[in-house]
Amino acid sequence: MVAGAGIFYVGFSSTLGILVLASLLVGIPAVMLWRSSKKIPMPKTQTLFSALNPRGRSRTFWLVSIALMFNSFAIYPLITLLLPVFMAQQLGYTYITIGVLFMLYNIVSAAATFLSLKRPLSIGRAATLTVASIVASVFLAGSGLFFPAFLVALAFVRGYGIGFFEHAVVKVAKDSKNVSVDIGLLHAPMRLAEFSSVLVAGFLAQAVGYSPVFIATGACFGVFAFLALRAIRSPSTTVGTSLRTLN
Repeated sequence: MVAGAGIFYVGFSSTLGILVLASLLVGIPAVMLWRSSKKIPMPKTQTLFSALNPRGRSRTFWLVSIALMFNSFAIYPLITLLLPVFMAQQLGYTYITIGVLFMLYNIVSAAATFLSLKRPLSIGRAATLTVASIVASVFLAGSGLFFPAFLVALAFVRGYGIGFFEHAVVKVAKDSKNVSVDIGLLHAPMRLAEFSSVLVAGFLAQAVGYSPVFIATGACFGVFAFLALRAIRSPSTTVGTSLRTLN
């Protein structure tokens, strides 16, 4: 909301400069962590690189990684590119309105996330969220005055679906001997999907319009939910067992 108001009143350059200065505050805790890390002995180089070996992870591990990738397809291009451009070009919203709507999106998503972690995961929950995601995505481009309502519906679906994300990650990383490395490998395909999905989504929106791309992101959420649920319900495996055997 503040960013939208800043762009509206003082322009892009000034707002960007303020945000850059604000982001520099991250350096304070970063320096504190760096100083404290000097007291922690660093592992040997051989041990460090052996942990990065992708071999030895279970099928469930990579299933979770693929699920996270589809979650990125469902959310990243929509939030970082398509929705802001669509609201500005197609709906004629001001920057303040766009900022307020994204603030509302995040508030609803955060509240849904809190509720999600208190509810059990099930096929019914995955199916319900998938249908809601696709329906909201279908009507998003042509909703007109009802656009905020469908945006809020998507925010709720994305937030309520975070339970699948968190439980899937815990499923394959909780018994790991190298938790940080395994979580990094889990997220690697998702990070690759982030930049590639923005490029593809922008091209498709230009070529075929917003509706097909919105629907595709809604369907990707369904793929994510069911893949994550399948991984969560699979037999437990100890991540890194084969790696330790290889070493």
